[in-house]
Parts: sequence; structure tokens; C-alpha cells
Amino acid sequence: MADLVHVAARLRALQRGQAVPIVAQRQLVIQPHARILTLLAMAGEDTSVHAAALGRFGYSPEINVVADPRRRDDQYGLLRWLLPLFEAYYAELPRSRVSFGLQY
Repeated sequence: MADLVHVAARLRALQRGQAVPIVAQRQLVIQPHARILTLLAMAGEDTSVHAAALGRFGYSPEINVVADPRRRDDQYGLLRWLLPLFEAYYAELPRSRVSFGLQY
């Protein structure tokens, strides 16, 4: 399988006229207070979220699922469910350490 990945990368590089990375890696440290958000989008709908999971590293997440995300009222309900969770998280953080949602 790895050989096929290399062949595909070489073909794409030839097509683009420049090197194509095969693997990208970035190490980072997840802060103990961090929340992890995972969104599952419906195929073919770029902005429709089918399911959302939000939690802390090492703990079970809270999960909410929308039966049909194309129904905008259900989609908005999912977003209304997420908003208080984010508001509570940012309320817990000291103001001096938060800027535009990023920890420094």
C-alpha cells in the first residue's frame, strides 16, 4: 500500500510541477483544560453538521446528533446546544490568558 501512496504522490508532483508531501506531522501538547470538538459532516453538504462531540482529553465527550442536518431548524438546534458549552469553557479561563480563543 505504501508503494501506491508514493506512486500517487509522484504522479501528483509531476502534474503540479512541484513536490507533494506524503505525510505531515505536528506535535503539540494538549493543555489539561482544553476542550476537544469533533464534528461529523454529511457527505455532499459542506456546512451541514450531522453530529458533534465535545469533551476533555481523557473523559467521555458530550454527543449530540441531528437526524437530518438539511433541516435548518435541527441544524440550528445543534449549534444552540454547543454555544453554552463554549461559553462555560471560556468563562472558566482567566481573561489575561485568552485572546481570540487561543491560549498563550
